[in-house]
Amino acid sequence: MDDRTNGGLKPLPIDRRDFALGAVFDLPKLSDIPEVFALAPKFPVKHQRTSDFCSAFTAASMAEYQDDVEFEPSYNFAKSKEISGDINEWGQDMRSAMKAGVKFGFLPKNKSPESLSSKSVEFLRDPKNWDRELDSIAAIYKKSSFFVIEGPYNSYDNIRAAIYRFKKERQVVAIGLKWAWPLSDTFLEEPENKGYGHMLYAYGWNGDYLLARNSYGSGVGDVGTHLIHKDVINHWIPFYGSMMMVDLPRDTVETYQKYGIKNDWSWWRKLLQVLYYLVSYEKTRT
Repeated sequence: MDDRTNGGLKPLPIDRRDFALGAVFDLPKLSDIPEVFALAPKFPVKHQRTSDFCSAFTAASMAEYQDDVEFEPSYNFAKSKEISGDINEWGQDMRSAMKAGVKFGFLPKNKSPESLSSKSVEFLRDPKNWDRELDSIAAIYKKSSFFVIEGPYNSYDNIRAAIYRFKKERQVVAIGLKWAWPLSDTFLEEPENKGYGHMLYAYGWNGDYLLARNSYGSGVGDVGTHLIHKDVINHWIPFYGSMMMVDLPRDTVETYQKYGIKNDWSWWRKLLQVLYYLVSYEKTRT
């Protein structure tokens, strides 16, 4: 392949049913976030070759941070296609990739009979070619829910705040952008309106640059990592999205959203908020 990505990420349609991270969790103040921070990867840089599997490679890498298990991305791409229903269409959107991790989970690499080194892209993308018995193995690593990275700041600072808020849980953030740079470039300075949609994950930052890991092997960027300027992030995130998988049950999130509760609040504050909601609801009825 040449020194650019083949793309694979579709634009993200707006869905008001998405959970917003800042609505359920208190994000740290910008003044409390350090100038430099990173969650060190535990596994080698992945390589999606000429496939359009960037969304699944990113999602699998994100789960590896949380579970300390190496996963097979091709399985997740097929499962995301089962969800979206467009098996033969090129690429995938970020939401479907996250849904696959919540609905089906992640398949450990050492349990997977297939991979890009043994089968074609066309074979791997079709969920009918994956044994259903593998679903029970992947289900062990299901994520509870996923959140859009929205909060009180711009896209760049919301992403930094999200990573820092969940640093103990080692949760990183999926980011999408239109890729227009040679893969050899380490610093991505300005947004470009050419190229293809591409998904990576951010695991830290250095000043005005997000540290984002690609899925084209260790020979790209700085051993697989690119430093993406905040202007690029703020330009493209509204179009392609940024998301995080969080182990908070969906029904709990829905309850919090109904009553206007934040997960970080103390139990008594949560109780007061429920009582306030119920009193306000009764007043509107009368």
